[in-house]
Amino acid sequence: MVECEMDFSADNWKLVANSGREQFCGAFIKRGSNEDGLELILAKVSLVGEFWLDPPFANDVGSSSLESVFSVSLPHLVLRKDRIETLLDELQQWLLKPKPISLELAKCRTTYQSLTISLGVREDLICSLERPACTISYCSNSFEVGKWHFVVDQSCIRIFHEELRAALDSLYSTTSQ
Repeated sequence: MVECEMDFSADNWKLVANSGREQFCGAFIKRGSNEDGLELILAKVSLVGEFWLDPPFANDVGSSSLESVFSVSLPHLVLRKDRIETLLDELQQWLLKPKPISLELAKCRTTYQSLTISLGVREDLICSLERPACTISYCSNSFEVGKWHFVVDQSCIRIFHEELRAALDSLYSTTSQ
């Protein structure tokens, strides 16, 4: 199984594909607010994936069964606390009754980053509302767009919800940030 290169603690979370080959993970580093009073969270986010090598490279003697096909690190991503809380609410509702979700987590007047997470059906993947595709999109003023997708299921979403909630609670339970 692919692993994000992070030391996991209470401020960390991850969403793993049901295949175990892709992973969206992050850590909340610190909290703050902008001049408008909007509560913001500085986060470190990674997306990693593994897959089998294509022939003729799959026949290399030194090849392992799965190879890293992408590893993306966003070490200073500013997320909006209100959007994280909305995502938690949407995930809780999804666990009761699956539905499409799409939320922008980063955009605000003072940052030039955008991170969107979506759960839903995609025509190019074998998926359903009960086993949705997770699509992560990122852009900034100097990076036009990056988009990754993988299929998840109820257990993946439940664990992600629990870890994201625990990470947010841990970040805001400390007295000085």
